[in-house]
Amino acid sequence: MDKEELKLTSAEIGTLWGEYVNGTAVDIINKYMLSIIKMKR
Repeated sequence: MDKEELKLTSAEIGTLWGEYVNGTAVDIINKYMLSIIKMKR
């Protein structure tokens, strides 16, 4: 499949962006929580 043939709708792009932002936020929050837990030991 050619890259030029691949066309995403605005809804698909929005969904991908939302998943990316959500995944990034969860990762950052988990790292922060882990650092707090390690400090209390």
